[in-house]
Amino acid sequence: MMEELHTIISDYPVIFLDIETNGLAISTEVLEVGALKFAPGELLSQQEPVGIPFHRYVFFDGTPDQSAFDVNHLDIDVLNKEGLPIKRVLTELNDFLNGGAVGGQNIKAFDLPILHYHAGRHNVDLTHAHILDTRIIAQKTMRLPSYSLHTLSSYFDISHRPTHRALDDVKATVQVFRKLIGL
Repeated sequence: MMEELHTIISDYPVIFLDIETNGLAISTEVLEVGALKFAPGELLSQQEPVGIPFHRYVFFDGTPDQSAFDVNHLDIDVLNKEGLPIKRVLTELNDFLNGGAVGGQNIKAFDLPILHYHAGRHNVDLTHAHILDTRIIAQKTMRLPSYSLHTLSSYFDISHRPTHRALDDVKATVQVFRKLIGL
């Protein structure tokens, strides 16, 4: 498994991403998208990689799910003033992904299904070569009581802690991924 992961991150650009949403259902509104893009092989460098950032707020004029907003602490006024239409965000994200490998924490079960749902609704074809899910990698290689980003961040004692904000969680996920694959 680790050899395959090393091959993927050597051969493809890798884009770690995270979304914040207005709930947990696949059809829930996306509120924030954050990502960091790494050149092929960059994650294998001895220095901590920085990555090229992508961050967008999505325009939101719906009814807030208070429990979601209590977790992500997003400001509705910021979403309304700085948010872009979801179709534009998805189009820009697809250009950023550019067919690379996509990574994230629980991305296969949460982030990608929601993004693909909305992409389908707006005729945007999100393309990526491989999926690198830190939750799945941890479940296959470790025994822990939980495989949440918070648990993995604490276990590995990484410097970036998850905050339920897209770019913060991406930075924590990148550090967890590097620990999981032995870097």
